[in-house]
Amino acid sequence: VNCTGDISVKTSTGKQNIKSVRCNSLTVKSDTGRISLNDAVAANKLSTKLNTGDLDIIACDAGEIFIKTSTGDVEGSLLSDKVFITKTSTGKVSVPSSVTGGKCEITTSTGDINITLVK
Repeated sequence: VNCTGDISVKTSTGKQNIKSVRCNSLTVKSDTGRISLNDAVAANKLSTKLNTGDLDIIACDAGEIFIKTSTGDVEGSLLSDKVFITKTSTGKVSVPSSVTGGKCEITTSTGDINITLVK
């Protein structure tokens, strides 16, 4: 999907795959389930909010990224450097230690955060 506007996706339960998306902003919300973003690039903002579930991000990017999940892991890869702001209550965090790029804020209550950069 290629668009100049914003894309918003909301689901209740189940596995959702969003692949090969180009847009201004991408917002994904889910109550329960696994979300997979693959080759999703937003010029402005990529935002996800999951109540319960894991988030896989594969070769994605945006000017700024905001990810929040109450219970679940956040794993994957980004296409460009980001300044990472992470928070987890009981999980492990592994992100690149870059000091350039847009903000990438990732919060999970009970889950791991594991992000790499595709170079």
